[in-house]
Amino acid sequence: MFRKIVEILSNRDLRHWLLWKARHPRDHGRRLQQSRPPYLEISTPQWTTPDRLELPKLPPFLSSVHSSQPPLVNLASCSISLGDFSNETIFSKRFDDTEDTFAIHRFGWILPLLNDGLISTEKAAAILLRWIQNVPSPPEALHPYTISERFAHWGIFLCRSQCHEYWDQKTTSILIKSVNEQALLLLNNLEHYEEDLTGNHLANNARGLLWAALITGNTDFAKAGELIAMNELDRIVSTDGMLREGSSHYQFLITRNYFEMWWLSKILHLNNLANVSTERLPRMAYGCRFLRPQGQWPHIGDISPDAPPTWFNQVPEAVEFAIESEHARETVPATGWAANFFVSVPALRDATSGQLGDFTRLDQFGFSLLVHTSRHGHPFLPGHGHCDAGSAVAFWNRQPLLVDRGRATYIAQDRNALSTWFHNGIIIDGEELEFLPRGVFGPNYIHHRTGAPPHVRLTDHKIEIFHSGLALKKIFVTRSFEIKSDSVLIHTTIEGKGRREVQLLCHCADVEADITWPIGGLVYQQRGASPDPNLGSRSTKYGERIPCNSFIWKAFIVLPWRGTIVVQPKPAPQSST
Repeated sequence: MFRKIVEILSNRDLRHWLLWKARHPRDHGRRLQQSRPPYLEISTPQWTTPDRLELPKLPPFLSSVHSSQPPLVNLASCSISLGDFSNETIFSKRFDDTEDTFAIHRFGWILPLLNDGLISTEKAAAILLRWIQNVPSPPEALHPYTISERFAHWGIFLCRSQCHEYWDQKTTSILIKSVNEQALLLLNNLEHYEEDLTGNHLANNARGLLWAALITGNTDFAKAGELIAMNELDRIVSTDGMLREGSSHYQFLITRNYFEMWWLSKILHLNNLANVSTERLPRMAYGCRFLRPQGQWPHIGDISPDAPPTWFNQVPEAVEFAIESEHARETVPATGWAANFFVSVPALRDATSGQLGDFTRLDQFGFSLLVHTSRHGHPFLPGHGHCDAGSAVAFWNRQPLLVDRGRATYIAQDRNALSTWFHNGIIIDGEELEFLPRGVFGPNYIHHRTGAPPHVRLTDHKIEIFHSGLALKKIFVTRSFEIKSDSVLIHTTIEGKGRREVQLLCHCADVEADITWPIGGLVYQQRGASPDPNLGSRSTKYGERIPCNSFIWKAFIVLPWRGTIVVQPKPAPQSST
């Protein structure tokens, strides 16, 4: 109780909410309550048990490479030896990070091993069947999202290996019975939590049901998956193809999911889903390229623990190759996830300056700027976005310059990565322009606290953001990111009255750069691990912590005020000849 009181007293938003709640007692918070999607009538599906599996063929795996040492199996944030899977208790193991416990049961780790020839299809099939014959006890093993992921990875494995062609009827029946039972469990526990708390998991449940339909031949699973996939597509993806969750990594992941559902809809003769996906997927693929400036991938928002970003790098090219049949362009060998469906895909292409969804991009003079701003106000989805308003990432000559530091893990100690401290943002009197809603906050308080939606304006040479996140204190912030021939300028204008403490944050990658700060104030720099978790490290995949240069400019100023940061990269030294 004492700790709760201290937390409330030290947290400005909790104090503000308590005062609001006293005046508005009927503004109730949100409850995470699972329910059935209103458009879905769930009846008990009729089970089908075919004598043999007949699955479409996908590109075969490489022949396995013999090694004296068992290869490492990469989970979400840690690795274990493939030799550990000879122990029948491996699937009962609990890891420190729950995402690792989820990962071992999702079987996403098995496809990279097969792609690289580090495990034989026979051994992979034996591990799969051992899981079925000894269904693990941890609840993570039968979580709806985990079931959905497992079905997709099992299905891809079977289609690529065709190992089921050599199974006897008993083994085939064991697999089909297990998939039927798990799919029924999934169908009765769909991750639907009403409109404002249902994220992208429900769409992934649809993907799992469609893979289950392919394996079992059960048309009830196919119909349910199609209904969910079509309803969720319009809800979580805008008409311009951008995911409404504020994460560049999840843009690729959801595009991957809907490509697999498009592919499955063709095989399962789900014409409505096939038609809708054919129309939307090219826009989603372009959205991926839009978020990959200069071939580099800034990890704005959450990084998924399901697979490292490099696994999804060719998603947009694979989608465009399949749907738009762009066979004339130069192709390169398919890698990562794309290798599950193609031998080769078109070479990586870039996009151009513009605005898509909540992202704005500007390219000029070898620089690329990318900004995420919730232009429609606080996201209606729980999402994977961060408090990155008024922040930007920058690339110069295909190298990261200003970086979003990412979120290393989903465990509690890394929750601060959602805050402005991990972005190139601004903090005034210790307060951020955005905040993280808690379950107790009612919708009216959230609207009251966030103020009017930010306004973004794109011109030929700069991106301007007008933000009223501190309107309750009569403070209004404008940040302008401008590209010059040799530098990036970050202009900050603060309208209001009084004396304020302002902190400007910059996080830089390994590119050497000169940074010029506004006159006055003190600059603090940290590179690498430090006692302060807000500084010195970044993540480009889940579970990773690598050094970066973190800078904080701090000053007491009198409003109104304007200051400029100049970030000028140093040209690489010319090699002598």
